[in-house]
Amino acid sequence: MDFSRYENLRTLVRANFSEQTRALVDEALVYADGKLTGLCRYDGTPLLDHAVAVAMVVISEVGLGRNSTVSAILHDVVRLAHKQLPAEEFLALTADIRDRFGETVVGLTMGPCEHLRTETEGRQGTGRPFPRPGVF
Repeated sequence: MDFSRYENLRTLVRANFSEQTRALVDEALVYADGKLTGLCRYDGTPLLDHAVAVAMVVISEVGLGRNSTVSAILHDVVRLAHKQLPAEEFLALTADIRDRFGETVVGLTMGPCEHLRTETEGRQGTGRPFPRPGVF
């Protein structure tokens, strides 16, 4: 993986976290890149660019730590897997993330998936999610 595209995040991580956390963030970038390669947002930018931007906000504006930063990088991996994979494959993916990044990271990335599931189920059986501003 060419990290140069995400050097701003890596610089922010170097300034705020330990070497161990830096390595974990790099591992999360590689993992997310492997899962999101070729996927783009509505504006044509790579999906990983959005995740990296969220991670930068988590560090610089919200002031959260390692687990939140890694979760921000992985959130679209889990969100898309939740929407697209059969349950067995989704559980295998979350187990892999748990093994690599820890239980807290899995919990943080699962929260938005549970929110989406609740919205979809709560729409009086239509199977359509509630309308939300800023849809991806």
